[in-house]
Amino acid sequence: MNCTPELPDESGSGLIYVIYLSLLFGILVAIVIAARLVERRAFATAITLEQTRYVAEAGIVMAINDSTLNYSFPTVKKYDWIGHEIEVQSEPFGAYLRWVSSTTNSIHQCSSNAYIGTDPHDIVDMAIHLSDVDKRLFVTGSTTVIGDVVLRGGSLERGSLGGKSFRGQLSGDVITDGSPDTFQFGQSVHVYITRLDSLLRSDGSSGVSSPRNSKEAFQYFSSTDITLTDTGWIPDGSVVATAGVLKLSHGVESNFTIYYGRDGVDISGSRTAGGQFFSRRYISIADSSHVPFPSIAFVSGDPKTAQIRIDSTSVFDGTLAYHAYDLPEASQIANVAVSRGAIVRGAIINDAATSISGTLFGTVATRSFFFYESPSTYVNWLQDARIDVYKRPAWFTTGMLQDVSLATVQSQTSCKRI
Repeated sequence: MNCTPELPDESGSGLIYVIYLSLLFGILVAIVIAARLVERRAFATAITLEQTRYVAEAGIVMAINDSTLNYSFPTVKKYDWIGHEIEVQSEPFGAYLRWVSSTTNSIHQCSSNAYIGTDPHDIVDMAIHLSDVDKRLFVTGSTTVIGDVVLRGGSLERGSLGGKSFRGQLSGDVITDGSPDTFQFGQSVHVYITRLDSLLRSDGSSGVSSPRNSKEAFQYFSSTDITLTDTGWIPDGSVVATAGVLKLSHGVESNFTIYYGRDGVDISGSRTAGGQFFSRRYISIADSSHVPFPSIAFVSGDPKTAQIRIDSTSVFDGTLAYHAYDLPEASQIANVAVSRGAIVRGAIINDAATSISGTLFGTVATRSFFFYESPSTYVNWLQDARIDVYKRPAWFTTGMLQDVSLATVQSQTSCKRI
């Protein structure tokens, strides 16, 4: 009788099992190591990206503090910051300077775009700045002025007009030794508009074939009237210009775009594009339009006919500016007119005559005031106006180029792999 115990089958299945576990463990370790390497590489890339982004933005700050830059013509300046080379390009863009700061490393290229204007504090801190010399300013009706009033040797007086006496409110100091300087805010913009006129005369029509559905900044010139509706977003830095009338309605969205209608600009619709609106003849904002900040409406033309007009129930956020190249002896029209029910949040800067029957949350700096009530015209009278400098929104800046400290209106930074 065989007493030898029967052993289990030893054909090698246990060894295979051990090998399988070892292989699986090795794969898991490799996956973990690879994931950590990818994570580390991604983290390093993200750090490099952020460093490059900040370097590009630092170029804008360095350019702001560089007094050697030329603010009248395009310039290119190079800086070195902690071992990074930065190139900053500057060029006039309407009422702003457009600056592009670029830097590159082994992985990324970043560009920071800034639209920079200024805030002339000596003007915009006041509710009213009347530049005409030794003139009396009369207030009547429900006129309300909250803030300081600067007059050049004149006086502020309550008056009666058409049987209506003053029943409003005056709150602020009256300063009668105001600066004799005129508001030289518009010369650089006037030069820019002259350049647009030259392009329109030389090219007739050029640039992109249509100002619709463009993802990059473009220039669109036309010798005939233009009507813009349902264009969608128009990229910052674009220019739309015509020798005729430019009309903007619903469905047009933009921020830093230049719109130039030499013969006129008509803006209508519940909410329209923001941007810089220029004309030689008129700008009309009507039909309950809301033009958002940061916007500028600027007319440089004949003071006998040129006008910016904000009609009833419309809202304009930004600066209304009229630049006169030949001032008449006496006002014949209001070159900037804010109608009853209209609202301006920002500033009015006017070389000639201003009419305010609506509301201004901000500052008006003007040569004179003007309004017409049949059958007479009245110079330096305010009737039923509301001006309150303290209710001007905190985000306001005029964007006008002046010899004062710069203020960045908006900057955007974009990066791409190379």
